[in-house]
Amino acid sequence: MKKIISTFKYILLLLILCFSPFCLASVVESALTGGNVTLTYQFIMLPTLAGTLISAYIFRKENIAHIKSAKPHINTLICCAAAGISLHPLILSILHFAISLNINYGDMTAWNYISPIIVAPLAEEIIFRGLLTDILDKTFPKKRYSFILVILLTSLSWALIHLYGIGLSTLLVFIDGIILGFIYYHYKNIIYCIIYHSAVNASVLLMRFLSGSTWIVCTALSAVILFSSVAIIMKDRKENTTICS
Repeated sequence: MKKIISTFKYILLLLILCFSPFCLASVVESALTGGNVTLTYQFIMLPTLAGTLISAYIFRKENIAHIKSAKPHINTLICCAAAGISLHPLILSILHFAISLNINYGDMTAWNYISPIIVAPLAEEIIFRGLLTDILDKTFPKKRYSFILVILLTSLSWALIHLYGIGLSTLLVFIDGIILGFIYYHYKNIIYCIIYHSAVNASVLLMRFLSGSTWIVCTALSAVILFSSVAIIMKDRKENTTICS
């Protein structure tokens, strides 16, 4: 019970540290603009990233949670990027033909690309796959498959912050969370998770340019890239240390 209480305390502290800079920036902007807050819609991830980096420093210094990172292997890095950039296009292309699904983001500014491709992956992976995973990992008994429970909990938490109603987008986020969790546990390197996350976001943004016959090309190309990257990853998995017990 004491361990569970400590876990909730650390998670609450993580939330406060990560999102307090955003809240503070919103208050300051509201005061300066007379209540016209635009930060929420345009730059939500920048102050969140600042809070995330502060959290990572404090949690490491206090020995609460550590983020696993190391020099990445180039082949694995490429495979993670390839899997990330091909998974969503393959699923969404199939759904395009099955239910006439279309991707439309409306008008896009430069920041609409920078934030999801660079800022969001850094902040969210440090929070969920890094700090939250380590906090939960220390909470549950060290059994053979206890890591699966941690992955499910972090994936569910991550999906909830992207919740816009129960639908396809939330399900895809949850699936990505599970994939990212396994990547983190197997390779013990947050860099691979950031690359995969960034590639996923980039692929979905690029899909807004698809039209007509390009959907067919997208489906075929995504399938080839995804299955090739998975095959290389599986080969690499057999040649290296297996997922933690």
